[in-house]
Parts: sequence; structure tokens; C-alpha cells
Amino acid sequence: MDARTPPPLMAHLVIYGAVFGVLHVLEGFIQPGPFSINVGVFFGCVMTVALLALLFFAMGSNRELWSKMRSTVFPLAIVGYLLIPLASNSDLALAFTEARHLLYVAFLFLGCFSLMRQTCADPRIIVAKALIFYNLGSAAGVVFAVNFETSFAPGTQNYFALSVAVTALLTAATFWVGTDEQIRKIWGLRRKLSAKHYNDLVTKARVRKLTAECDLTPRESDILLLIAQGRRAPEMTDALGVSMGTVRTHVKHLYAKLDVHSYAEAVRALEEVSLDEGELQE
Repeated sequence: MDARTPPPLMAHLVIYGAVFGVLHVLEGFIQPGPFSINVGVFFGCVMTVALLALLFFAMGSNRELWSKMRSTVFPLAIVGYLLIPLASNSDLALAFTEARHLLYVAFLFLGCFSLMRQTCADPRIIVAKALIFYNLGSAAGVVFAVNFETSFAPGTQNYFALSVAVTALLTAATFWVGTDEQIRKIWGLRRKLSAKHYNDLVTKARVRKLTAECDLTPRESDILLLIAQGRRAPEMTDALGVSMGTVRTHVKHLYAKLDVHSYAEAVRALEEVSLDEGELQE
């Protein structure tokens, strides 16, 4: 397995770090409210806890980290940035910007933990690289914002240009990949495999795992793999060299062990099998 950090991941960390560094400096333009505590930071923390609870503990929640990060951190960052010139005397913008930063740090931690579980890479290297690239971007963003603070201050003509740049950078760093399965491949876990080859490995690994969990016979395991590949009974007879009656018997026994009643339910049961990267075999 290639241990080098893939360019898309480096770009994502550096860009988000840079944008958050700029936002950190611009937050200085937001005047705190007349309270003994920083209300913006307080509500940002409350918002973060509520979103994490909703994302990970609500019924029907899946485990896909990337889709959760994309649907929360990205809009919070954009909204917080756009509110800064409109809320110079309010804690509203600060609540959004604080929530996006805390959420991103949480997802960064969870992402590192996920990579530790799914790869053979040294956990210290994973965490160190994540922090290095993110903080390099953050330092660059802070240096830029400090040097051009007056030029790009909220309310100036250049602030609109900076808004376009921030939105474009966040969009590029967020939407270059669609699902967690794609991200596992693109981020270096299986970079050298084509999408079809990778999906074939995943399917076979799930069949092996379900075979062990449900005590399937070798022939029932073969039938399950053929079902996952979209084969129907007539095609199975040719592939396995057996009669139609034998195929139907094996399918009946397979359904009973999986507690399903159709091809679609068998495929769904297979798709629900969770895998670690180490379980994928060439």
C-alpha cells in the first residue's frame, strides 16, 4: 500500500486550513455583545454538540464521515463568512464560524481514526500529516489576512472579491469526490485500482464475511457472489455447471440462512456488511 499522502487530501486540508485562517482574522471585526460571556462562542459550541448528536446518534444515521462533513461544515463556513459584514455588532456570525471550526476539528479527528482502522499506516504519521497540512494552510491564511486586513475588511469593495475566492476554494476542496467509498480509493487506500476492480474486491470480501457469519456452504457462497454480480438462475446454471433444480435448492437454502426472501433482499444484506480496508484481498 502506498503510504504517500494523496494530493487531493493534501489540497483539502491546506485549503480548509487557509480559509479558516482568514476567517479567524476576520472574526476580529465582530464586536462581542454586552454579556459577561462570549455568546457567539457559547452558541457555536451548543450548535456543534447538537449537530454531532443529530449526525451520529439520530435514527437512520449512517457512518459516512465525508457526506456528513460536506453537509454541515461547508454551509456553516459559507454562512458565517457572509454574515460577518452584516453582523459587525452581533454574535450571530461568530456562532456560525465557531461551529464550523469545532465541527471540522471533530471530523478531522474522526477521519484520522477511520484511516487508522482501515490502513496499515502508522497512526502517528496519519495524525502528524493531517495536522501539518491543515496548520500550514491555516498559517498561510492568517498571514494573508493580517497583511491585507485593511484592504479586505468587511464593507470594502475587495471583500466581495474575497467572498468569491473563499466560496470557490471551499467548493473545490469539498465537492471533488462524492461518497466515502470513493474517498477511500482516492485518498490512497486503493489508489492503484480501477473503480470496477475495487468494487469487485469489496463484493468478494463481503461475500467471504457473510459466508463466515452465516455458515454458508461453498456452493451457497458461490450463489451469493453471482447474485451480487446480477446473475439470474439460468446464468448460474452455466457458471456453476449444475441443473436449474440444483440452483433453486441452493438459493432456497441461502435465503433461509440470510433470512431474506428475494434477490433484492439478498443484495441488500450483502451491502450492509461493514468492512475494514485490511479485509480487501487482491
